[in-house]
Amino acid sequence: MNISIQTLGDVVVVTIEGIVDSRAAGPLYDALVAQVRAGTRNIVVELSGSVVLKRAGIRGLIVAAKLLQGRRGQMRICAAQPQIEAFLKSASFGHLLTFDRDRAASISAITPSCEASVDDNHLPNSAKVCRTVPSRVRAKPIGAAFSRAPTLFPSTDRPSFSANCSHAPKLAPSGA
Repeated sequence: MNISIQTLGDVVVVTIEGIVDSRAAGPLYDALVAQVRAGTRNIVVELSGSVVLKRAGIRGLIVAAKLLQGRRGQMRICAAQPQIEAFLKSASFGHLLTFDRDRAASISAITPSCEASVDDNHLPNSAKVCRTVPSRVRAKPIGAAFSRAPTLFPSTDRPSFSANCSHAPKLAPSGA
């Protein structure tokens, strides 16, 4: 088995060629986990040159995918032969691994264009986030003994809120 690692921006592409079995599990595990420990959050594993993938050889893929999931990253598998993709899905790892047809599709899925990721005007109205921002909030502690963390509630000057969308919750007067 041959492993090559290439960094493209914030994505690391790991290309695996050859037979991935129990003998290859250790080096594959070491290579993938080393990338995660180095701070990588997005890994694309290219399996275009992999002829055989055995159950013992997938340990590195699964461990690295779980570690990335915990760091809010992702692992995508690309260019896998249909039988390898079916094998990984049948081994109940479909929830951890996402499959793409080629390297370009995987990379574009991980790093969408900056305009689409920053500007939410491209989203449908149901997907937009409603932001309710307090314009002025004053709070004072209640209770003389501070053996616990003080409880805070708004003073008699109720905070006023401005909302950026029509379905924002309205505040009822506290004394009414």
